[in-house]
Amino acid sequence: MAEFYIETNEKDTGTHLIHFASCGALPAKQEIRYLGSIASFASAKTEGEKIYRHVGACTACASQYAAA
Repeated sequence: MAEFYIETNEKDTGTHLIHFASCGALPAKQEIRYLGSIASFASAKTEGEKIYRHVGACTACASQYAAA
């Protein structure tokens, strides 16, 4: 299980990025929303899509997704 967050501000593409809690590119606390302790990125994406229409992966922490 890993702790996941989603950005509350969308990127220019309209996408809200998902991050691990340990991501170096994680935005400030007021710009993220906690998704929960989740078993995989795919599951975190599903949770994020319940909140926002367009959800994507943070490229800075993407290498960790396979292990989550």
